[in-house]
Amino acid sequence: MAYHRARSSWSELPWDLLDCILQHLELPEALAVASVCAPWRYAAGVLGVPRSGTPWLVSQSLGISPGEKAPGSEFRNLVLGASKTYTVSLPQRRHHLALCGASQGWLIGSDELSDLLLYNPFTFAVIPLPPITDLGGVRAVYDHDGLTIVGYDYGNSDELLCRPPNKHALGCRFYEKVALSCDPSRGGGDCIAMAIYGINQRRLLMLKVGGGQWMAPLQIDQEEVGVRQDNESPDPQKRFYSVTMYGVVATWDLDTGPAQEPEKHVIINAEATYRGILARFLVSTPWGGLLQIRVKRRTGRYRSSQIKVEVLEVDVEERTLVKLSRATAFREHAVFVGLNESACLDAKVASFNIFTHHSAKVRSSIHSWVLAGGMPIQTFPIPRLV
Repeated sequence: MAYHRARSSWSELPWDLLDCILQHLELPEALAVASVCAPWRYAAGVLGVPRSGTPWLVSQSLGISPGEKAPGSEFRNLVLGASKTYTVSLPQRRHHLALCGASQGWLIGSDELSDLLLYNPFTFAVIPLPPITDLGGVRAVYDHDGLTIVGYDYGNSDELLCRPPNKHALGCRFYEKVALSCDPSRGGGDCIAMAIYGINQRRLLMLKVGGGQWMAPLQIDQEEVGVRQDNESPDPQKRFYSVTMYGVVATWDLDTGPAQEPEKHVIINAEATYRGILARFLVSTPWGGLLQIRVKRRTGRYRSSQIKVEVLEVDVEERTLVKLSRATAFREHAVFVGLNESACLDAKVASFNIFTHHSAKVRSSIHSWVLAGGMPIQTFPIPRLV
């Protein structure tokens, strides 16, 4: 009699066992599991494994040092409300990483010397940017041995900004925002980083990722709040958009090259009145539009703690603002705004990652709004050192 041994298949692994395995894996490993076979890919999606293109919401003051608990990445789905937490390791040979934001699928961090770097938590790829001392007005202060950096001077101030062992803390409050023109792993060397930095006065600069130096910094409005790269425009020119608290919207053409001063073109001039404005953000939409999200403090008695969200469309060609209805502005999409790269996603399938790190110390906080149909549906505290 012939005996036939039953052939087992990895695709038949019980879901409860697969769930247990996934809970102990870091993000890259969980993604590898999801790519084994169709049943595992489906199970991973149901169990909360994010896709590599999922947006990140990151606390600006978030940081971790040796001996502290590793940061987790919390995955949430707007529709199902499901949450999963995965461990994310620090880049190799990095002893500290303060996360300053995220752009084009990469996390932007500041290391133990307050130098910027790009980190892909899915592939562990790291792209270091030029050191902080290459920025305009920043000077390193060394110990008596002349080798160890103990802090930094900035601008005309004689005050030592950061002292040991917290010299890395400068990066938490020094970098206002960093945005990328494209995914540096797919940009073919054409990826350009745009950074807004400073303490009392904001400065803007650019550089080509992977080579070159920061261009000469440009002083901008103190209240500069955000940038938005134009990836969907049929115009072959690459450009960033910026908005200030005063309402000035401008484009920065990148074809001049990061080694030269970029050409700035003002689209919208400053508003006559801007009292009560708490924040402004620029958001590109899947249908090719450019929105300005304006967060205001409600006026009137007993309303000092209430906010009002207004949505305006930026007509780049006509150089005008068009106020939109809060009920129809997003076309069943959810908008994420804050210190990260803003995003407009289909609310039916939208999901995102949040880095959580409970030992981060903050002195004040701002908030990032999640909007649907023009009204806030959920808020997330975004700690920020000031």
